[in-house]
Amino acid sequence: MSAMALLAGVTVVDLSTRVPARLASRLLSDLGAKVMRPSSIVVDGPELGAEPKSRAAYTSLLDHGKVELQAEGVDDLWAGLSSADAVVLDEGSPDVWALLESMPASRPGTVTVTPFGSTGRRSGWRGGDLIAQASGGLLRITGDSDRQPMPLPPDVTHGVVGVQVAIALVSIVRSRRLGTVNDIDLSVQDGVVGILEGAVTPAQMAGTVRERMGTMHPSVHGIGLQRTRDGQWVLFGTCPRPAMWDALADVLGRPEWSANERWLDARLRREDSVEVDEAAAPTIEALDLDDFYGPMLARGVPVGVVNDLHKVLSWDQIVQREFIDVIDGPEGRRDLAPGVVPRLASGNLSANDTTTNKTGAPG
Repeated sequence: MSAMALLAGVTVVDLSTRVPARLASRLLSDLGAKVMRPSSIVVDGPELGAEPKSRAAYTSLLDHGKVELQAEGVDDLWAGLSSADAVVLDEGSPDVWALLESMPASRPGTVTVTPFGSTGRRSGWRGGDLIAQASGGLLRITGDSDRQPMPLPPDVTHGVVGVQVAIALVSIVRSRRLGTVNDIDLSVQDGVVGILEGAVTPAQMAGTVRERMGTMHPSVHGIGLQRTRDGQWVLFGTCPRPAMWDALADVLGRPEWSANERWLDARLRREDSVEVDEAAAPTIEALDLDDFYGPMLARGVPVGVVNDLHKVLSWDQIVQREFIDVIDGPEGRRDLAPGVVPRLASGNLSANDTTTNKTGAPG
């Protein structure tokens, strides 16, 4: 079955005003659901951008594939809601609870996402993704230890929370098909706390709280983030296996790195990370990207160029997987935008697929 048809026959009404919930319903639309949204809903949130053209373009992306629901007021939503499997709401949505409660037992279930949820002492607090990153503990582990915390772009928070909302919507649909109506309450802060799963275990088991660590992995290390002679930023993986480290050292012409017993162990390299990065910097700064990138990938060394969005949108690895959407943009434009679900059906891939480059090299 194609990914586009997984939710065929499912109807969702999107009454949300903020990005996470709108992204979630877009995800379900990409999976084949019919998503209806009233054009009369006022869109809120600075994350859409201050410039009108930017807001229009982002709106086109979030609402791509959705069907307009003709409704000027709450009372006009009856027909759409009564035929829906699920409804997605947020703090800016119209109050439709009286309408839902007046429906029979088969009414649609709801997923509501607000900054802090609808229960608890702080349920009425306001705040966007940056507040959630702070109160949810994420800023405690971002940025360099000797500088102020570094907020992640809103897209990260929106994406994580949006996926959680989408999962909740699918569970609502499943419950309704089984004859049960459920309402799920989510919060943006919940989503941010969920990102910290890897930091919670060491805090509980060893009593250690993860400190800010810049671009480094918390427990293993390669040679970090380096800049080449031709101005490219490159992130080198942690090389957890000694063979990867040996290959990296060989390609860079630094056999003494393999002879260093401490540096053969990725965990000990993490302890010596400042020394390792400082030793590697002059070597990388003397090379262009093409001098080592291809040879490293061919030998299984994890390494990635820090690409800008223009390169990402045109990279054949992304394009061939049909992850790029062409959407109707403002002023009649046809805009390229990252999709939500790759268009390939899982049946199109097999263990014997010889077209797959096992090294991960772009080509």
